[in-house]
Amino acid sequence: LARQPGAYFLSRPRRFGKSLFVDTLKELFEGNEPLFRGLFIHDQWDWQRRYPVILLDFAAGVVQSRAELDEAIRERLSANQRRLGIACE
Repeated sequence: LARQPGAYFLSRPRRFGKSLFVDTLKELFEGNEPLFRGLFIHDQWDWQRRYPVILLDFAAGVVQSRAELDEAIRERLSANQRRLGIACE
């Protein structure tokens, strides 16, 4: 993922650790090196590089309309902007 940029579709069966897998990728890309000490990936990863990770979690709640979905997306993007210290239009 870090060496070959592009879009990736990650599919896993239900109840098969998708959230844990995505959280692990987040920690890798954010450069949280201490979490990976003693693991194979530790010596394979460039810990000097950090990547901004945008989180879009729609697991909680149900939207009833397109307008609610648009608002939910705006809220999540705004939260990411604040967390990452960036500004977007």
